[in-house]
Amino acid sequence: MDLIELLRRVPLFQNLSEYHLHLVADVAIEHRVPAGTRLTRQADFGGALFVIADGEATIHRVDERGMQRPVGMVRPGEWFGVTSLFLREPRDASLTAVTPMRLWTIPRPAFEDLLERHPDLDADLWIPAEILDRLEAPRFAWMEPGEVVLFVSRRHWLGLALGLVRGVLAGLVIQVIVAALDALTPMAVSVPLWSAVAVLIAAALSVWRWVDWTNDYIAVTTWRVTHHERVAFIYESRSEAPLDRIQNIHVERGFWGSLLAYGTVTIETASAVGSLRFDRLPHPEELREIIFAQLSRVRATRQAAERHLIRDELLSRLHEELDRPAPQDDPSTAQPIDYVETPLSQEVVPGRLTRLLAWLSASGIVPQVRVVTDDAVSWRQHWIFLLVSTTAPGALSLALAITALLGFWGWSGGVMALLPGYPFVALFLLVVCLGWLWWQTDDWANDVYTVTAERIIDVKKRPLFFSEQRREASLGMIQNVRFSMPSFWAAMLNYGDVFVQTAGAGEFTFHRVPNPREVQAEIFRRIEAFREAQRQREASRRRSELSEWFSLYDELREQDTPPPGHESSPASEGGRGTRS
Repeated sequence: MDLIELLRRVPLFQNLSEYHLHLVADVAIEHRVPAGTRLTRQADFGGALFVIADGEATIHRVDERGMQRPVGMVRPGEWFGVTSLFLREPRDASLTAVTPMRLWTIPRPAFEDLLERHPDLDADLWIPAEILDRLEAPRFAWMEPGEVVLFVSRRHWLGLALGLVRGVLAGLVIQVIVAALDALTPMAVSVPLWSAVAVLIAAALSVWRWVDWTNDYIAVTTWRVTHHERVAFIYESRSEAPLDRIQNIHVERGFWGSLLAYGTVTIETASAVGSLRFDRLPHPEELREIIFAQLSRVRATRQAAERHLIRDELLSRLHEELDRPAPQDDPSTAQPIDYVETPLSQEVVPGRLTRLLAWLSASGIVPQVRVVTDDAVSWRQHWIFLLVSTTAPGALSLALAITALLGFWGWSGGVMALLPGYPFVALFLLVVCLGWLWWQTDDWANDVYTVTAERIIDVKKRPLFFSEQRREASLGMIQNVRFSMPSFWAAMLNYGDVFVQTAGAGEFTFHRVPNPREVQAEIFRRIEAFREAQRQREASRRRSELSEWFSLYDELREQDTPPPGHESSPASEGGRGTRS
């Protein structure tokens, strides 16, 4: 079948002109593969659209319990992999050729380059709604590279409507009061002017309510659930829970919730205080279904990846025991046709202000509140609290130093003339104040919050040999992370508290840390890296054990196999002897 005719059958290209179809055909690559060839593999990142000209392939899918089942066939004239042209996500199924096949692939890089060179072609594509929703999903500042929003919702419109009504009522009440006062005692200022002021107040309250309503939301991404609350310049909080830490989702509805289709959602983790609660959520069952569907997909992807690694490990051990290299032309052992390396996480580039503060800290101009080493990141409290605690001893030290210098230079005016030897007294007090200043500075510097590749550490220490408290917990125990900027000054100076809730060690609180959003994001990144490394170690251990089990099985089977020419006796066969 002609490639142009095949492309015309794909709904994605159904609106393209003949010229555009030929442009797409120019970037397609033809493949002729034997039976047994792996076209795609579940859990691998897809990188191409497949269009089948001849032959058939079977579709297998591994579920979240690790069971692999056939779910369909792909035949001539069909296609698969449209999502891979637009999104870098793991494939949901594996395809294997069951007959010799001739097919075409359209690689994603070539397709993206084509769309960049021909924007009119992009406008004529018929992109499926579920893919379009992903492409048009909002991108939040706290998201990591490769993370995609699956669901986002603000509170039900009822809360916004009530707030707007209250604003209008406030304006009307002001107008009624003004009119009543003017009727009793004529006012110097005209009533229309007061009415205009009332309208402005009502409008300001309504705008404030609308902004406040838009600032609060709950979002589900491919990695986590996030609950964000914010009152501009007054308060901000964001709670996060990794998807694989979610245990239960409860939905509560009252009378009005049942009538207007909204409810309160409570998302529970293993932590005793680790619940995320969002009230007046429209259609809360949709959120629950999306979370559980993504959880199932993530678990199925991990099971499939583990299955592939076990298969590769067993094949490697088999070839080692047979003392022969793996066949290079075996289609069942080769990489899939559209195999691409797992995309690496992009480096997070700090902003200009962050880079400036880092340079000032490294230069010693300002105290270091964030210290980065090869395997850890540490934070101290915001520098404003160092400034507050050292203002009094610093000011006194400066005044005493000036007083002592003037005394040693012979100045003895004012009340100083009444105190014999006052320069020495001022010098003594200066030493005391400098000690006080050092104490406050060292006390601030000793309180450190650290996140390593494996642990979270909270150290509170007094100067010298006084008290020290140190708490630690594994990153694997963390259930959720949230931050709070509880006041106007916290929002203006960009500091706040970060709360890390664990399953066993209780709650860790990073008090008054600078840029709590970045602290929360850093903790979350390290949690994900730790859990991924933990999964890989566990998978490697299981594969090694499984390989050893099969090796032991082969040894036992060889021991029980009789040598050639040996015939077992009747007794050894379990038969009965005969009397002579």
